[in-house]
Amino acid sequence: MKICVFTDIHGNLDALKLLMQTEDFKTADLKICLGDAVVMGPYPNECCQALLDNNCVWLMGNHDSYIANGLPEEEYKFFKPDKIAHQDYMRSFIKDEFKSIMKNLPKDYMINIENKKLYFTHYVWETWDNVIDNPEIPTVENISEIYKNIKADYIFYGHEHHFSHFKDSHKEYICIGSLGMVYPGHYTIIETDNNNIKIKHKTIKFNLKKYKQDISNANYPSAEEYIKFFK
Repeated sequence: MKICVFTDIHGNLDALKLLMQTEDFKTADLKICLGDAVVMGPYPNECCQALLDNNCVWLMGNHDSYIANGLPEEEYKFFKPDKIAHQDYMRSFIKDEFKSIMKNLPKDYMINIENKKLYFTHYVWETWDNVIDNPEIPTVENISEIYKNIKADYIFYGHEHHFSHFKDSHKEYICIGSLGMVYPGHYTIIETDNNNIKIKHKTIKFNLKKYKQDISNANYPSAEEYIKFFK
């Protein structure tokens, strides 16, 4: 079995299209997006449509939830006015049909392969509409604490935007990294062969100069701030 896992597209259609053109994606038996298809980037509607057109398992990310359900009250103290304006803009910009779909996205996905349990999620949900705060510097200790209640051998997640792979005596924890809001973008391939599970971390090099210009040209709230994500 071959699984293509990606996450945190954040409206970057160029990165998503390039991923979908790879042999990894085309030959995958299962394609899983761990959430945050929208917000930050200028092409949220097109990214939503591409996920649906390609029969991807699409899990809910915190930004998908913000668009579908509104910004949770507890998040207002962390969001500056320009980012609240960005959320409001995206909520009005994204098509109602996609907001309806996002409202009902599952928060996790579990499969059994080679007698191993593989668990997929965007992150751990603290409440029904918001994930817990991620640690500034992820370590095996704080990540294992976050996922201590998940009964699985492998845990694949997103949200943190940067790839990491930790292992303790019980589980392996793989943060996929962001496909759309770091350069190069990240994705992961999981393959099974003779009772072995192989995990391969890969990257996508989209046209960063063009994408920054697309964000700038869109001229929505926080556009210039999100360009700074690409260092």
